[in-house]
Amino acid sequence: MAEPTVQRVRIYLNGEDRFGDRPLYQALLAELRQSGATGATALPALAGFGPRRQVLPNTERQPVIIEWIDQATRIRRILPLIGELAGNALITIEPVEVAQGVLRPGGPFGAEQLVSDLMQTEAVGIAYDATLLAALEHIAMARAELLAVVQNETVVGTVSARELVWRGGLRLPPNLLSVLEPAERDAALAALKERTVGEIANREVRGVSLTTPIPQALVMMIEWGYTQVPVLDGQGRLAGMFGQREVLLAAARQPDPVDAADVGVRVGMVMQAATARVALGQPLATALAMLI
Repeated sequence: MAEPTVQRVRIYLNGEDRFGDRPLYQALLAELRQSGATGATALPALAGFGPRRQVLPNTERQPVIIEWIDQATRIRRILPLIGELAGNALITIEPVEVAQGVLRPGGPFGAEQLVSDLMQTEAVGIAYDATLLAALEHIAMARAELLAVVQNETVVGTVSARELVWRGGLRLPPNLLSVLEPAERDAALAALKERTVGEIANREVRGVSLTTPIPQALVMMIEWGYTQVPVLDGQGRLAGMFGQREVLLAAARQPDPVDAADVGVRVGMVMQAATARVALGQPLATALAMLI
């Protein structure tokens, strides 16, 4: 019998189940989101019991059910990752018929095209105890927006050109250093020589995994305000870099459509619709604050 196109996954948990320092249901939702699941919902239950036949009326022990409806092929790819986090939780799968709704918006990339298909494998990282001056040199040489901060072979954060300006004391965009006189450039860089990357690094690791679908990675980059992010393997090590440049080049290389009525990749598929605007009469300080 043919596999159903759309399936529903249910994951049965207790509110007290934890993964690290947060509830397990939150960790599972985060994993589903990062791995490209179309959508999932955590539903609190009033009461319940499992094989141990314990009724748990306590609020912290309140049963939680995660419902995840998606394409069967996507579920088959992501479910092993969920199983590793969920431990002994009961997980069920059943076919469903979708009466209304869109499981995946249109665009130039399918849900099965992953970050690993487009990423730059020659990724640039910087040691946690390296100087800010070394970080600036890496950013300038690689023409990168940010660097992955590495400690004991694991990515522990990121440092960007913006952080060098705002928190590192550079006081001007790195691309302007080349127009300064030598004495001016030395004075501008003096603040970076004695400080380390670890002092200003963003310790929230804003990266994507090798198995993150390209559309999901783009959504995350837009939310973070980055044009480039590190790609991490299963052990949190730096595997590559993924950015808008790779995405736009891949979109431009999409094959010509077979149907003459189809224009292929359209501008609306790759543009950022949320644009900031200012009126002619607004103060300049307002415009600068929006740019920052």
